[in-house]
Amino acid sequence: MKLEDMPVMIERCNKQGKIFAMANRLGHELKGYVERYMTSELAAGGLDDDYSYYQIAAPSYSLDMIEDEELHTEGAAPGGYSNDEAYWIGFFYKYLILALSERSEKVIERVPFDKMHALYEEYGALPKEEAGRLLLERVRGEA
Repeated sequence: MKLEDMPVMIERCNKQGKIFAMANRLGHELKGYVERYMTSELAAGGLDDDYSYYQIAAPSYSLDMIEDEELHTEGAAPGGYSNDEAYWIGFFYKYLILALSERSEKVIERVPFDKMHALYEEYGALPKEEAGRLLLERVRGEA
């Protein structure tokens, strides 16, 4: 099976989406958080599925404390990003990491935060598999 035909594990993408939504919910400055996360040693090495490492600077919080239906409510900062935006940005970054088989710091170089936010506007309302596939085609076409 060719690399481009390998299915992306959506659950792994969901975990990263949840991490970014949690950071947003706790009031982190999302752009800076995403950039630090994507260039961190664990994320770059593909070990970020151990998301307990990312208890996001608040030891009393756990990703397991948030119900999935709460992920998409408004974020902590008025005028900032919604948790839905934060979730999808995380989901899309992980989708690209898995689909392109690239390290996370390489993916954020290809698709900086501001560009990813614009792509969320375009693809964030679609079903996950379709959104990921279309995003991947777009990124490959721009390479």
